[in-house]
Amino acid sequence: VACTVGKFMDVLGFPGIPGRNDSETTCKDCPVGYVANITFDGNETRIMGSCDMCAPGQYLNQTGQSVCKHCHAGLYQKRLGDVACVECPAGWSTGNAPEMAVCIKCAAGRFAESTGWENCTACPKGWYVATTEKQECDECTAGKYTVQDGKTGCSLCSPGFISSTVRWNQACE
Repeated sequence: VACTVGKFMDVLGFPGIPGRNDSETTCKDCPVGYVANITFDGNETRIMGSCDMCAPGQYLNQTGQSVCKHCHAGLYQKRLGDVACVECPAGWSTGNAPEMAVCIKCAAGRFAESTGWENCTACPKGWYVATTEKQECDECTAGKYTVQDGKTGCSLCSPGFISSTVRWNQACE
């Protein structure tokens, strides 16, 4: 007995097994969070023998499916057999993680303002973040500056030079 895609055989039974009647074997939908495990008999006939949980970074929110869905960027899912993905918290992102199974802390000099960010953003010139997991950048104060994006602190002006709060993204004059 071959089940259709997305279904599994709840009782193992095959034609020609003594005492088994093919009508006793039924195919059922795999539940949400599970996908049919495809196996083949000796004649290359597809048989769904069991259901497997979707891997971390994947989910399935419908019954009877044959492929788990991958979480989209900014969303993750870390448990086996889950039915939905969730947003990374503010200060975190999925970054370049191919599995989308975890969120990654934003590094110093980078931020994620709200939930569900794919990548942390570098603080612009004149702004900085000294620690990880930040939702926003801090502004350089008067007498300090940055001239590059993604800085973890502001530089002090040399003696005799100033940087106004209006021009904190330029070197001191």
